[in-house]
Amino acid sequence: MKSKPKTYDEAIEMIENNNEIFGDYIVEVFEDYETLALADDDGWTVAHEQASFHWTTEDKRILKLADKNGMRVAHTQAHWSGWTTTDPDILALAMKDGWTVADEIKRYKHEQGKWLIDIEKKNKRE
Repeated sequence: MKSKPKTYDEAIEMIENNNEIFGDYIVEVFEDYETLALADDDGWTVAHEQASFHWTTEDKRILKLADKNGMRVAHTQAHWSGWTTTDPDILALAMKDGWTVADEIKRYKHEQGKWLIDIEKKNKRE
């Protein structure tokens, strides 16, 4: 990417225009905190957007970024990529409705387990 964006909209436009997207994965991403923390009116950050394309980070400052509902980047990473952590501070981060990062990790693992069982059942029928 050529220049550093100044707004959330500029960053998203740069991601959309300058990345090759392979399925749900983006190739080129932002890594600096200032850009990743840029947010839209709902608090959805560039980091949230990148995480929705399977990008992950271990930077606690970034993982703690939250939208207006309290959804953290950590929630988004767990939801889209199956990312996990053992950090109790990150696991305890909760949305306004009480849904924690730990809850999201458990949900992802449960859904993946159901998906694998469904594949096994299908393969046995064929």
